[in-house]
Amino acid sequence: MSAMSSRDDVFRPLTDFLPGTVRDSLGAHGSDPADALWRHWRAVADPAVVRHTRSLRLAGDTLVVHVSAPVWAHKLRHSEATLVRLLRRRGQATLRHLRPRVAPTSAPAAPRPEPKLALSSEVARLLRVTAADIEDDALRHALERLSRHAWNG
Repeated sequence: MSAMSSRDDVFRPLTDFLPGTVRDSLGAHGSDPADALWRHWRAVADPAVVRHTRSLRLAGDTLVVHVSAPVWAHKLRHSEATLVRLLRRRGQATLRHLRPRVAPTSAPAAPRPEPKLALSSEVARLLRVTAADIEDDALRHALERLSRHAWNG
């Protein structure tokens, strides 16, 4: 297996982190269906997709594959028939479908606050002059408040 960044290794079977002799002595190699599924997945899927696979789950005749981004889900949708065929050859006889799901590893960035806009001194002066001629109290007060946001630079 190629070197991967630690962020891409978030969800992998625990046995992947055991040396072969320890794994074999514990009987871990091949004893867990989930481990077998991961081994088969690594053998048939594109290595880039494998690095971005977060989890695998069999749901009836469907393999649900959680990946880190929409681009990987798209790639899986286009190679579904081939992957299902290869996995069936490796012992997943009941498998009929592949369902990619996006499960990002981090929350999206928080939106940036809107920059506060300042009025020029001239615009502020015009607002004050205009407000003085407005009879509607609410509108006049709103224009006066707005005029106080002048940039003094």
